[in-house]
Amino acid sequence: MFWLAIAKTYDKANSLVRTVFKRNLRGVGFFLRKVKNDHVFMLHDKKMFFNHRVAGCYVSLINGNYTEPETHNFIGTMLGRLHCDVTFVDVGSNVGEYILDLAGYDRVKNIYAFEPHPECAKTCKINVFLNGYDSKVNVIQKIISQDTAAVNFSFNANAPNASGIVDINVPSEATYYPSTLDIELHDSSLPTILLIDVEGAEPLVMKGGQYFISHSKPLIIFEYNTTSRKHFNLNIVKDILGTQYEIYRLRTDGYLDTQFSDTWNCLAVNIDSIFYEPAKSLLKY
Repeated sequence: MFWLAIAKTYDKANSLVRTVFKRNLRGVGFFLRKVKNDHVFMLHDKKMFFNHRVAGCYVSLINGNYTEPETHNFIGTMLGRLHCDVTFVDVGSNVGEYILDLAGYDRVKNIYAFEPHPECAKTCKINVFLNGYDSKVNVIQKIISQDTAAVNFSFNANAPNASGIVDINVPSEATYYPSTLDIELHDSSLPTILLIDVEGAEPLVMKGGQYFISHSKPLIIFEYNTTSRKHFNLNIVKDILGTQYEIYRLRTDGYLDTQFSDTWNCLAVNIDSIFYEPAKSLLKY
């Protein structure tokens, strides 16, 4: 476990640099990819399977920390302010960080986790089994997009969490046929929290779920960072979701505002949904 110890130490140093200087050190993934043994470790109070074939996905997680703690905090706060059960939909589940967290809430009755990468999807299923969440979590190894037309999908060997749909003219490993949220969630009845993290293809996922979104009015958390900005802007999201949705920045402290110059995740909330008032209570001007 020599390389794992090095990776954990380096990740702690990276966390300190990020906190103090707002910068990330490069190289944590390099050390993690040298770990060649699978094992189980604790992420908060849950068991997480370390799959060495996708070792680069475990940055921060190896030290028992969530990769985006503000998102976990925000969802936990929202669940605490609701008075009903919900469904959680995770598009781009990676190794199952959000699955393990959200499955522990009594309010969360069903989880649909979509992850196309075979090793990441396998890891999610193992995590579900290890923690006894089989009855509420459904891990689905599918690409989710705007329709079922063939796409080129690149599985990034060094950084599986950077895998995604690529331009049809860019060489990829193979052609795949995606599904859509409208197909997969046609029978969803509970209020839904929808998390989308698909490396710039977030608008495609929303386009493929327009019927579901208009009828179910889910709370939508979507990635919007420097990578995302290369593929879309917030006006595109507004056009897809329509005027019933308001968009906010999810801040590092778990609160919301409208300062979109520096974002990582954003939130879209329907003004007629049960999520609207709890979300507005977290707005900081």
